Amino acid sequence: ITELVQNYRYETAYACEGKTLKIGCQEGEVIKLIRANYGRFSITICNDHGNTDWSVNCMSQKSLRVLHARCSQYQNCSILASTSLFGDPCPGTLKYLEAHYQCLPGYSTTSLVVYSFNFRNLSFFGNRCFISKYLNQSFLFIFIFGDIAI
Repeated sequence: ITELVQNYRYETAYACEGKTLKIGCQEGEVIKLIRANYGRFSITICNDHGNTDWSVNCMSQKSLRVLHARCSQYQNCSILASTSLFGDPCPGTLKYLEAHYQCLPGYSTTSLVVYSFNFRNLSFFGNRCFISKYLNQSFLFIFIFGDIAI
């Protein structure tokens, strides 16, 4: 799987403070976050007026955690670049939200293994168990179902 992941392009998305960051993948793909920062590492991003006195060593420690909770494993997500969500790592400096990510194929990984020994009258269908008057032997069922992406 590592080799497969390396074949997908890295994308970068930005949103200036007060704006919404939007990340989107194609149908059948999900977001895998690589890195995120709310703060400022570059003087040129989100700097229309050419300010030079802002801090460029500015990062919110919870950037990746917040973005991960909102975006990882989804096809699309949007999140407001704001101090109310990320805190204010550098007061007086206009901040931006930066996300580095990949769009990877979504894989179905939900699985359920049911082991039974000498249970009579029990059958398994989908994700529900049913009593059956026709099942009279020991059994081992393995079902894989669901639509959860990793």
